[in-house]
Amino acid sequence: FNGVAMLVKSDQQKCLAWSDLWRIESCGSGGASKFKQVRSDEGLEKFCTGSEEEFCVQPAEYLCTTDPMQCSTVQCRCEDPVHVRKELQSLTRSTCYMCGPPLPNCPRSPECAEGPCECEAGFTKVRLNNGEQGCFSCRSASGGGLTAVA
Repeated sequence: FNGVAMLVKSDQQKCLAWSDLWRIESCGSGGASKFKQVRSDEGLEKFCTGSEEEFCVQPAEYLCTTDPMQCSTVQCRCEDPVHVRKELQSLTRSTCYMCGPPLPNCPRSPECAEGPCECEAGFTKVRLNNGEQGCFSCRSASGGGLTAVA
C-alpha cells in the first residue's frame, strides 16, 4: 500500500489530501497525498502521509472484495446489502472473505438442478450423475450413498 492515493469511491477523480486540514480535491492537481501503510504499537493499521508519519487516518471498517480472483484477509462487510459474505480459505490456509450475490438453493434429493447452487445448514451438496455436466442436490448431512462436493 505504500505510495497510494485514497480515492473517493463515488468519484474516482477526487482524492484525500492534507494541507493544514484533511480535504477532498482533484487527484490530477498534484495535491493528492500519497499514503503508506503503518502498524501502531497496539497493532492497529493506519495510513500515513508526510514526513515522520505526521498525518494519519485509520480505517473505521473494511469492505470485502467482490473479485472472485481475490480474497479479503481482514474482517470486512459487503458493500452491497444484497450480497452475502462467504468465508473461504486462502492458499496459505488462513481465513479470508469475499462478497457476492447469493446463490439459489439446490433442490432436495431426489430432484436436482444444473448450475451453481448451495444448500441450507444441515444439508450437504451432492452431485448426481445426470449427463456430462451432472446436477446438484441437497441431502441431509447424515445421509449417505452420494458424493459430496465442495
